[in-house]
Amino acid sequence: MIEECQGDPVILDRDCYGITISSNIIAHEFSGGIDLLDAHGCTLSANTFVIVHNYVLRIGPDSGRITITGNSFAKSYIGNGKTKRQIETENLNQKDVGTVIVLDNTSSINIPGNSFSGMTENAVIGLGHCRRTIISSNLATDIHTQSTKKLPAFNLGDPHYSNLIK
Repeated sequence: MIEECQGDPVILDRDCYGITISSNIIAHEFSGGIDLLDAHGCTLSANTFVIVHNYVLRIGPDSGRITITGNSFAKSYIGNGKTKRQIETENLNQKDVGTVIVLDNTSSINIPGNSFSGMTENAVIGLGHCRRTIISSNLATDIHTQSTKKLPAFNLGDPHYSNLIK
């Protein structure tokens, strides 16, 4: 379990390749989750991300060929319409958020078979020009919890040669 870090708990940078980040619980992070600055051919699987502020995973423009599968992205929902944490509070330790995977001008990203529940905004958002991205067979429930508009769970912006399969 990786929790309450002073910055992003995991950062891959400087020509990282072939790394697997698996079977972690990343919780109560106030800056962000995992930041792939310069990583290629990596896999993120079987992780649980709960109450991570800003973003759960960011894949930057110098990263690609990433697979994200079998992960759970969630808030503090405990069943029967109840949450453990509060939505409106100034105490960050108590604030219930579910944040986004950010694809930032990246390419060759495969996102199948994840569970996104209770996201404050999108489950996945693409910034800039994302190429060769496949998003398929994911469960997205209770998305945009703090919005009055019905917005898509997956927003690739201006996708180019990408597939979004709901």
